Amino acid sequence: MIPSTSVRKLIERALLTALSTSGLLTACGPAPIDANVFKQPACNSNGALALDDVTPARPVDFMQMSRLTSDRGGNMYNTATVISTAGTQCLTATDKPACVDKLGMVKLTAGFAETCVQICNASAVVTTSGDDISEITTQDAWRAFLGTIDSMQEATLLAYSKGYEISCTDLQEGAVRKTTTGFEVIGMKGFACGANTARRRFTLAIDTDGTLKEAQNEIVKVGDPNCAVGRRPAGLLDASMTKPQSALGHFFSEIAFLEAASVTAFSRMEAELTALGAPKELAARARLAQRDEVRHAQVTAALASRFGGAAPHPQITDVLERSLEAIALENAVEGCVRETFGALVAHHQAHTASDAEIALAMKTIAEDETNHAELSWDVHSFLSAKLSHEERSRIRAAQQLAIESLRTELSKPIAPDVMHFAGMPSPDVSISLLNELKQTLWS
Repeated sequence: MIPSTSVRKLIERALLTALSTSGLLTACGPAPIDANVFKQPACNSNGALALDDVTPARPVDFMQMSRLTSDRGGNMYNTATVISTAGTQCLTATDKPACVDKLGMVKLTAGFAETCVQICNASAVVTTSGDDISEITTQDAWRAFLGTIDSMQEATLLAYSKGYEISCTDLQEGAVRKTTTGFEVIGMKGFACGANTARRRFTLAIDTDGTLKEAQNEIVKVGDPNCAVGRRPAGLLDASMTKPQSALGHFFSEIAFLEAASVTAFSRMEAELTALGAPKELAARARLAQRDEVRHAQVTAALASRFGGAAPHPQITDVLERSLEAIALENAVEGCVRETFGALVAHHQAHTASDAEIALAMKTIAEDETNHAELSWDVHSFLSAKLSHEERSRIRAAQQLAIESLRTELSKPIAPDVMHFAGMPSPDVSISLLNELKQTLWS
């Protein structure tokens, strides 16, 4: 039987192994971009590339770039959000109100700069010139529209149209400079999500005629699970999620849902431990865990809202009085396997999340979840002593099935934003974390 005092140490050991293996504890990496040489691209208050310094081959009155989003799992775009504009709508139109109405009726269903991870995104541009309204939905059309590349912003927008991600806030992932023959743009591609994947930084040489060449290609992060799930109570019904506006919104909506459900799980634990005559200290720790989970649900719901998500309220059916074996089995699976692994993932997020607010939130959550994992193992020891040999064997088998079920869940792709901003380990790293615990804590 693993003593609970060893749980924290084994979680820390697994985390250290994962961070070291993925290179996140080393100082090695590509040379940083020099801010004295490169400049950040011009962006607007939406955090999108600006269109103001664009002089197209044929003048227009107005340009409007939209981000297109598909339903999860496909590239049939059904949502368009305006992210950048320049000029005045229908400025030289003979019937301006009619032109504005027509512009508002445009339905964009295709675009360039397409990326697909869980959901697909692309960009498209609509212009007005006199009474004409035009849609630009392909790389070639955008290239022709730009004409001669005669500004750093046009070079940046050309690179963006060809699928290179250009950051508005991080010079290391989005930068531009003028050269003797044209321009150099720094852009990103790829994501660290699974074996043989990597996040790469490209230095692009762009001539004034629009020719683009990759001058340099360097890996900034090698491909390294899913969310830090809480203790799921028996009787928890599936969530009915409203569609969020981003992968991060969906991610934190799911987390908040599970954290809220954990409140009921620990409330039941406290009542059942008391009924079984467990040490008062165990019931008190379960009561404290309830309070922790209330805070976690509030914090993660706020993060979901920040990223356009909305956490549904968990619906949990009543559970009749349960046998000792049923109580022990739930604790062994939900606490000693899933919640313990969730604590490890939360620590990974606290160490690697690039968003400061998320990193700070996960630091507190990780510490609380580690306490909950230790509680689960202490409860496991108390309950196991009351079980028969056959009952303990069945619970041990259920734990092994839970580990392999978790392995299957962890193999699913994760959105790059969730890994980068929320610090989630990729499927590859998640499996390594799982294997580490299986060899030590679950052996």
